[in-house]
Amino acid sequence: MGKMYRVDLSKVESYARRYEIESLFSVSWETYVHITAPDPFHRVIDYFNVFDPTDLPPHFPEVPDPITITEI
Repeated sequence: MGKMYRVDLSKVESYARRYEIESLFSVSWETYVHITAPDPFHRVIDYFNVFDPTDLPPHFPEVPDPITITEI
């Protein structure tokens, strides 16, 4: 059936690091990015959802400590 997970990047201060982390996941899984625009010139990833098509426990990449991954 598959499962959906949310990767919360709101505590990562570097915007470039947020994009790097999302790109780690998008190589192997379908990702659905939630972007906010604090002003007209910047876009920021708050979180993204990851779809894992298997029912097996996911083997996600290692992520830094402030990032949380929860099943939704």
